Amino acid sequence: MRSLPLLLILATTTALSSPASEEWVQRGRLGELRVGEIATAAKGKPDDGESMQMKIEAAFGLHARRPDLVQYPTSPDGLEVFHLVIEGATPKEECTIGFVYKNGVFSTFRIESLPTGWVVTLAPGKDEIEPIMRQRYAAVYKDRRTSPRPVLIHAGEQILVFDLAAPLRPFALDYELSRLRRLESTKAPQGIRP
Repeated sequence: MRSLPLLLILATTTALSSPASEEWVQRGRLGELRVGEIATAAKGKPDDGESMQMKIEAAFGLHARRPDLVQYPTSPDGLEVFHLVIEGATPKEECTIGFVYKNGVFSTFRIESLPTGWVVTLAPGKDEIEPIMRQRYAAVYKDRRTSPRPVLIHAGEQILVFDLAAPLRPFALDYELSRLRRLESTKAPQGIRP
């Protein structure tokens, strides 16, 4: 694993409805469930997009199982740090991202380490990514006043999408595109009634 200069991206969001640490633990429980759901749907043979999404969900799962490894409690100045540690191509390589909260409000996205060959894109093509993000999280963006603020991490052939406006909702792009295609194929044709 190569070391990188610390990359900080400042963000502002509205205050969370529950303490940040509890929200991360809840997201961790959901991550553990999603790993099982994805593995079951893939019938034990996940494709690359499913594998990457499982790695993201497993990284959140640590917050439910071992928060002592990935959460740093509130400091005297009101800072809390939550790490997302995503496995790279080998177990020795990992992508570590720090999510910093100040007084319970998400404030900073830190990329602390990347596996060899992974690349960060800070200003991705908004026209391509934003509609996918809006569709994935319609409830977050329903009022149109909140816009997705994507940061992409290119992990070889896979792309991880992080949203500074919704920090607990990253996804693997190939997985999400495949999921959306499946949803579209199961919808009944509009306007046709028996």
